[in-house]
Amino acid sequence: MHGCSGSVAERWITALHRLIEANHDVKTVSVWAREAGMSPSSLRELSNLVHVRPSDARDFGRVLRTIVLSPAAWQPEAALDIADHRTLERLAARAGLAPDEIAQRPLLTVFFDKQTFVTNRQLVARVRESRHLPAADLLTLHPVQIDSKHTANRISELRADGVADRRSQPPNL
Repeated sequence: MHGCSGSVAERWITALHRLIEANHDVKTVSVWAREAGMSPSSLRELSNLVHVRPSDARDFGRVLRTIVLSPAAWQPEAALDIADHRTLERLAARAGLAPDEIAQRPLLTVFFDKQTFVTNRQLVARVRESRHLPAADLLTLHPVQIDSKHTANRISELRADGVADRRSQPPNL
């Protein structure tokens, strides 16, 4: 996060955005720190300062990344580097998803409202409003993984969530 200034929440959201932009599932805080250009201890301290356990922050970002980059026929086990179904079930439960809801990608608003990784509602609201999840980013994050039909569908869904309308504006932390 070289050259990043602003509040602790802004810096944490920027680090979260780096996790979402990763070309792979970020399984550890150390790998997340590397993606964010920080030391693991700095990222842990940053998470602690916003009152979120670093592992919970990482899992919040992992699930958020999976939701943003997945098609409607959601297969989180394909996007998450997990070892067994128990891990997926634990992540899904913390994401606020019932076992029968795992087959369909949740809307971002539903995830933000039901997840239990980040209990600081003000911080969740800042993430929701941060504009780090605009539709334009979907075209540049992983263009190989996203086809034009999927992109059009996601833009429509994001517009319904109120995110895509801000895609041409710069990030507002």
